[in-house]
Amino acid sequence: MKSITIGGLPGSGTSTVAELLEKSLDIRYVYTGDIFRQMAKEKGMKLEIFGEYVSKHQEIDRELDRRQTELTREKDIIVEGRLAGYMAYSNGIGSYKIWLYAPFEVRMGRVGNREKKGLEIVKKENSIRERGERSRYIDIYGFDMNDTSIYDITIDSSKYLAEEIVDLIIEDMRSRNIL
Repeated sequence: MKSITIGGLPGSGTSTVAELLEKSLDIRYVYTGDIFRQMAKEKGMKLEIFGEYVSKHQEIDRELDRRQTELTREKDIIVEGRLAGYMAYSNGIGSYKIWLYAPFEVRMGRVGNREKKGLEIVKKENSIRERGERSRYIDIYGFDMNDTSIYDITIDSSKYLAEEIVDLIIEDMRSRNIL
């Protein structure tokens, strides 16, 4: 089976769905956030400091992209990250690309629960983060995260349980003769 990419904005459920897909399909799952953390460790930096460093050093983004792209070339793997689908698409890698989305309020409620933070704080932090990432991705790649045309399937995760989303994905993959 070709690689699977799964992306979405914070709180859209990508990690939960990726973990369930990993179990359902019995294939390896890699979260690009873990690659980012590994890169911080390689530089001997704490994650917060590394995050600031990356904002001024595009070569770090490029190295993360390279590592992520190499993973999407593999078979029987799920690669989760906001740019995973775009990296596969822009490099001509035939992967099955998933994008999860949900209304901002729903996503922020999930993030607040996960991070044990108040809703208003989470809304403020993530509004800034999402605007910054969108702008950075447009500047660096010419890719607008709001353009979902490159994905094989897009799902509003606020309308389904995570298990139902996995069922929808597997059903779609079967209809495309991927599974």
